[in-house]
Amino acid sequence: MRLAVTFFILPRIIFQTESYHMSLKVIKKWIPLVLIAALVFFLWAAGFNRQAGMEVFQAHKLELVRYVEQHQILAGLLFSFVYIMTVTLSLPVASFLTLLGGFLFGKWMGTFYVVFSATAGASIVFLLARSVFGKRLRAKAKGVHAKIQQNMKEHAFSYLLSIRLAPLFPFFLVNIAMAWFDISLKEFALATFLGIIPGSFVYANLGKALGSLESLDGLVSAKVIVAFSLLGILSLLPTLYRQVMGRKAVIASILIAGLLTVHPAMAGTPNYDRFLSGYAGLLSSYLQETQADNTRYMGVDYAGWQGDPRYGQVRKALLSVNPTSFSSDKGKMAFWINAYNFFTIDLVIRKGHGKSLKSLQWLFSSPWKKYTWALAGKPYSLDDIEDNILRSMGDARIHFAINCGSVSCPDLREEPYVPQKLDKQLDDQVQKTLANPQKGMHIAGHALYLTKIMDWFRKDFDDGDLKKWIRSFVPEAPIQSLDIQFMPYDWSLNKVKKSDDE
Repeated sequence: MRLAVTFFILPRIIFQTESYHMSLKVIKKWIPLVLIAALVFFLWAAGFNRQAGMEVFQAHKLELVRYVEQHQILAGLLFSFVYIMTVTLSLPVASFLTLLGGFLFGKWMGTFYVVFSATAGASIVFLLARSVFGKRLRAKAKGVHAKIQQNMKEHAFSYLLSIRLAPLFPFFLVNIAMAWFDISLKEFALATFLGIIPGSFVYANLGKALGSLESLDGLVSAKVIVAFSLLGILSLLPTLYRQVMGRKAVIASILIAGLLTVHPAMAGTPNYDRFLSGYAGLLSSYLQETQADNTRYMGVDYAGWQGDPRYGQVRKALLSVNPTSFSSDKGKMAFWINAYNFFTIDLVIRKGHGKSLKSLQWLFSSPWKKYTWALAGKPYSLDDIEDNILRSMGDARIHFAINCGSVSCPDLREEPYVPQKLDKQLDDQVQKTLANPQKGMHIAGHALYLTKIMDWFRKDFDDGDLKKWIRSFVPEAPIQSLDIQFMPYDWSLNKVKKSDDE
């Protein structure tokens, strides 16, 4: 009987437990890194690093040259594959392969193959490392690490670009270290791609002489390394300047907040109730249902909002609120939704000049990250509010409540969000958006068309099960057998359509 329990019943109990499934999930995360580590060990044991050197190259360089001449495209693809695998496995032969790329394909095509392949390999390592321990480390970030993480998030592109330009940091260590911080794959890949172009070009250009060299000693001089290091430092100057100026702004905000606390008579009595009252008045006065290009949306009369004396008063009241003063989760969520929506309108009025916030995006500068508002002495960007605060609350309905100032974004409500009826307001926002066929959801043929927002933030909606999430709000919708597609996103400003705009 005991043997039966041991061999038949006990395993079934273990396999059905939640801890088993959690352990299995953790093991699956580690499998790719374990396999890579095993492959690296195998290659080192087999002497790959010794075989991919000058001696082997000298023995086979004529064969390589002839093969490239006869199969240029295939040779380029094979070279890229080998380079990607080399970077992914963090093998110490990437510098030699860069020289080889210049020798076989010339300085221009050699640089292209190297930059593309190195970026791809680095991105693979970054994604693997982030999936294994990045999220856990970010979640546990406290104290100094939390401050570093926030700083990295705000200036990730500049820092990484500088690191890539300066050849002082081991390439593979940077790929792994960046997974500790909240950096997007797009920023990581773009900074890597641009940052390694100068060094790759220099190595590829030096590679033209590879066929006449007996060794690589002294090929890259100390002057070249110093020059690249200075280039990396120079690339950091704009970021350092912004940080210094930003700290001045934060210090000023803290001093002002202190003065208001000690001498409330100096600035009246701005508080959240005053903000809600004034904000409600502005919403009811300057929101109007509008239709443009067959899309029905709630438009904003930005000119009227800007000219209303209440606008400045409401803005001042909001900036005097301490976000940490809200004790309930619903109170916090309602506050940050209202703050996000007000700050978006504020940004359009102050910087957008009547255009979409997309018009403020320049190269690698995102308006959702660049512009900040100081609350209780701490600067917050729209991206901080959405990604770091609201999304961390674990309620996907917030995506239907915050408005990015565009036609395709879920509409603004004609009232502020308040904790007493927040659930009802959020449910209503979801249902109204999904009921709008141009903005939320519609069925055409065998396809279910959804707002692009549900594609960008797919994981927030029942961990990617979009149909399940939708059925909780529209249970009668016949969507089970349909293929999911996403509607084009109209970034045009959600302004009130007037006759002179036509």
